[in-house]
Amino acid sequence: MKSFLCSLGLLLVVGYCVHSSPLEAASETRERRGGHWPAHCGAVCAIECPYGNVLDSTACPTCDCHEAPGCPQIQCPIPCPNSYKIVNGCSSCECQ
Repeated sequence: MKSFLCSLGLLLVVGYCVHSSPLEAASETRERRGGHWPAHCGAVCAIECPYGNVLDSTACPTCDCHEAPGCPQIQCPIPCPNSYKIVNGCSSCECQ
């Protein structure tokens, strides 16, 4: 738990970790986890991006998050009288 809070740059009551910025915390998190992005990349914002960070021209993550992917266009072979089930926010060809 302590390392999780430290990775977020939070000051613990007992004073184990103090980071000057979220970027410093993210840099330490990258090093501790073995680096999920190239070594030439600097510190990255300590934000959670469910669909990943947008990469810059050098393949380094930025402080921007990818948007959720759009739903694919589907053509269902069978019409559903009560509409189709929604799966992961998108229509499916399965009837309700």
